[in-house]
Amino acid sequence: MLYLHLSNRPQALAAALAAVMRADPLPLLEEETVVVPSSALARWLGFRLADALGIAMRITFDFPAIQVWRLFGRVLPDVAANTPFDPVQMRWRLLRLIVAGGPPAVQHYLQGDDGRRAWELAGRLAGLFDRYLVDRPDWIARWNAGGRCDLGPDEDWQAALWQLLAAELVAAGGGHPRERFFAALQGEPRLRAPLPRRISLFAV
Repeated sequence: MLYLHLSNRPQALAAALAAVMRADPLPLLEEETVVVPSSALARWLGFRLADALGIAMRITFDFPAIQVWRLFGRVLPDVAANTPFDPVQMRWRLLRLIVAGGPPAVQHYLQGDDGRRAWELAGRLAGLFDRYLVDRPDWIARWNAGGRCDLGPDEDWQAALWQLLAAELVAAGGGHPRERFFAALQGEPRLRAPLPRRISLFAV
């Protein structure tokens, strides 16, 4: 079941989340899962929940991609504890791929670079790919299959660079388990048991 609480004021959203936790508390030893976009928001929300509830304990604040990977691991025992798609790891892999000779458009952009532009580009791409994996998995699936999504002139070189990265991760045993995750849940409903009873997504 999906419930939406809408507001452009974080204080109102924090009050709504506190009301949900108060009205429907989880069992004492079960962790509350809250997905947030930043560490700063997680700290702020933790204080607001403590003020509203009197105490805020056993609350896990996760970033979206990390939480998604945790869900994979609860259903698929062969999924590694740490995701190879972590933006920090992806940045280093992308930097190496870019410097070694990426798509022509990237090589053109990096002409005359002393290394700083490549480092910045790798970081921005790691962040983009991290968001695509969570928010636009259909794009990633199409790219993995060699297709395109008609996203504009920047799609070709981004897709080509993603394919280089994905091929390296698959070769290292780190292929993205999204499709296996959904197939497992569909084929064996009992595998849903280890999943959290409630996940709260918090953002303005």
